[in-house]
Amino acid sequence: MFDCAEGIEAFMKCCDDTNDTKNVDCITINIQDANEEIVDFIRMHVFSDAYFYLNYISSNCLSIKFVYLDKKLIQDIRNELDNCILLNTYMLDYFLPKSYLRTYEIIFEGYAFNNLKELYQAFPDIISITMNSGIYCASNRYDNCIYIDKFVADSLKIDISSLLSKYIKGNKKEYKYDYVFTKLSKNLKKEVNRK
Repeated sequence: MFDCAEGIEAFMKCCDDTNDTKNVDCITINIQDANEEIVDFIRMHVFSDAYFYLNYISSNCLSIKFVYLDKKLIQDIRNELDNCILLNTYMLDYFLPKSYLRTYEIIFEGYAFNNLKELYQAFPDIISITMNSGIYCASNRYDNCIYIDKFVADSLKIDISSLLSKYIKGNKKEYKYDYVFTKLSKNLKKEVNRK
């Protein structure tokens, strides 16, 4: 930035980008009866490049929120979904059988805004709504799976007509996207059975 040409070029790029559509991708992981090591594993190794929020819902239930700001590329959303599938594989085939947690859900949602101002105005609501998404956990079990919303499905051209749906947070419909990485799944199952 000490080169004025570079600084002005950066500023002009910001001027050009101001009216572009802005996306926010949110991944909420609700966990029941998990230890701190799982939270650290998720935060440091699965979603290390996202903004991180943690909310204790009750004595045995927590909600972890990862937020990606202004991701536009389909490949970004694909990578985030792959990370959800990776985590789902570990949760389902290693953490659950080893009793490191009782139950979980991974919820992947996306939001689109016409400009940066709309994004900034909506951001507190996005965080507030999604951080309270697991509030019913104390009396219910989670489904041990991934849910995606229509924004994510449409972005990745995923056909939701055959997916089971569920209303999460009252009125937002999510679709069960219950996938694992097969080879990793088999290897994790072997690790569970290893003495």
